[in-house]
Amino acid sequence: MNYLRIEILFLISFSSLAFSCAPLGEFFKTDKWVGGKGESPNITLDPNKKNVVLLAEENGTEITDLLIPFYLFSETKQFNVIIASKTNEPISVWKGLYLIPHIKIEDINFKPNVIVIPATFFPEDKTLIGFIQKNVSAEILSVCEGARLVANSNSFDGFQITTHASALQELRSNYKQMNWLDNKRYLVDRNLTSTAGVSSAVEGSLFVIQKILGEQTKNQLLKKIHYPKDNINESHISRAIGFMDQLSIAKKVIFGKNQTIGVELNPDADEFILAAYLDSFNRTFPLRIETFGTGVIRSKNGLILYPTAKKKDYDLILCESDCAGFVGTFQERRTIINSKYAFDAALDWIKQDHGESFADITKKLLDY
Repeated sequence: MNYLRIEILFLISFSSLAFSCAPLGEFFKTDKWVGGKGESPNITLDPNKKNVVLLAEENGTEITDLLIPFYLFSETKQFNVIIASKTNEPISVWKGLYLIPHIKIEDINFKPNVIVIPATFFPEDKTLIGFIQKNVSAEILSVCEGARLVANSNSFDGFQITTHASALQELRSNYKQMNWLDNKRYLVDRNLTSTAGVSSAVEGSLFVIQKILGEQTKNQLLKKIHYPKDNINESHISRAIGFMDQLSIAKKVIFGKNQTIGVELNPDADEFILAAYLDSFNRTFPLRIETFGTGVIRSKNGLILYPTAKKKDYDLILCESDCAGFVGTFQERRTIINSKYAFDAALDWIKQDHGESFADITKKLLDY
């Protein structure tokens, strides 16, 4: 048994960290950026559009919480969609890429109509909290454990709120000023919309978009992402990760199929598909998962992204194309399926690789 597996087993068995937005917290977080100042994106605000600000924290922001709302609001073509952070440094995104924010929070001189709050590594960050406090009248979308930032702002005391099933008990104990509810895929209380775990970023975003732009725009997005239902799914059963699930994870890590996985980062990468696949496969506890590519790229909706690849040998590579530009070794190559709802497609492969029982654990980690 190598030291990496021993460390994972120790964390699974004894850590108090929640199996929620980011499994095992920092252990599975992309390393902080050390490559110096990255390329600066241009930002031009259309005065005829409403402004959506997605908060991010450079030390760590959850990938699905951030990229899926970014994609959905961007694809409407009716919002200025801006990622804001404390610095201009590339943001470390769970799991595993880097992206350049559009603007520093202190430089925002416009009114945000919508604020998206993802899970971040430092939910006590005073800059993020201060921005929320100054803009409490905006439409607020709290995704997964973004609820920690909402609660820490003390701006929504008494509001109903939900979060990832595996974090609910702890947050209910630590933030008694909030009215925590379970079995809600998304929950609306006045101008605060909150979601369950990471996969529910989809439903929360779609609800806010429908609230502002109407049903027709929402329906167009449902078709674009191959959503598995005709309307936004409101039903949800909160299933927290339990002790037996932790034992199954430990058994898989020690004795099971523990892949090294590389995910291709292409120019014009679809942010929705990228986030869904990376986050889903990360929750299978691979030995290593990272993005690879030819360097800095611009995603479909203009994000500047950097891959995290440190090695070029993989058991499995996932590609949007045929991986023709890949230089390295691999045992298996799969082309990402873009004609099916991305979470369902990823979970089908996880079931194939690790069995139905472990795929169900992955669904709990995604709070799907």
